[in-house]
Amino acid sequence: MNRKMFTLLPVLGVIAVGVSACGDDTATSKPAGAASAPQVTFTSPSKGDEVGSKFTAKIDISGFELDPANVGKEAVEGAGHLHFSLDGGKYDNAKFSGANGKLAEQLGTDGKYSPSVTPEITYSDIPAGKHTLVVDLANNDHSDSGQTATTTFTVAGAPAKSAAKDKTGANGEAVAFKDVKTTADGFTANVALSNVELDAKAVGKQAEAGHGHLHFELDGGKYDTSKHSGANGKLAEQLGTDGKYSPSVAPTITYENLPKGKHVLKVYVANNDHSESGAVATRTITVS
Repeated sequence: MNRKMFTLLPVLGVIAVGVSACGDDTATSKPAGAASAPQVTFTSPSKGDEVGSKFTAKIDISGFELDPANVGKEAVEGAGHLHFSLDGGKYDNAKFSGANGKLAEQLGTDGKYSPSVTPEITYSDIPAGKHTLVVDLANNDHSDSGQTATTTFTVAGAPAKSAAKDKTGANGEAVAFKDVKTTADGFTANVALSNVELDAKAVGKQAEAGHGHLHFELDGGKYDTSKHSGANGKLAEQLGTDGKYSPSVAPTITYENLPKGKHVLKVYVANNDHSESGAVATRTITVS
């Protein structure tokens, strides 16, 4: 994509995203470690993933060195920074891309792209629906190197507007994923509830409309054991539901020791007596 060239003003200093203005515009040598044939790919979200309204996009780079010390200086082959652009720049401002968006506003690139010198960026308050994120490898002088990567994904919406795989319960109970934060070998998922109260004291008692708990199920229950879902998995083993689901009286669960790749997490709203209300939400998560 065509971009205007900007030079960082010295008064900006070093900001939260690490982009700095420094020195004059004299030529710099090619940083050690930079290789030929630069390449960039998204590791998350992967194509077709479903994410929350707040998510962190991550990339892998080869043959190119992120060089914050020389941002704004003369272009050097194999070195520079990144330009992230969500939906053509629609969400590239401080409201949506945080410190990166704030810098974009300072540089006049808001509405076009968010600059970054780290291989990731976090967007928040993104509306439900399909979105396209592009990252360009940019030269020190902000011109594009010609290397780019694109990923398309879906931001989950409220249960009433979500895909058919997300359903509402018989009494209007609803559950939706708020966000998922990935780790090196797993993730923590958080959900939001409507028309139902998590009632730890009533677990195992008679069903009561508007009260209950949650059943989390990862890959059909394959990883619902104490090894993978911790205290929730241990409780599953005690109840004999390990390999089926991990019960929870909190709107969050953490899985670990997972293999890399895509995993499907489902969460069901269960009545006090463990029967399911019919409300369910589904999320595909990539562990990278």
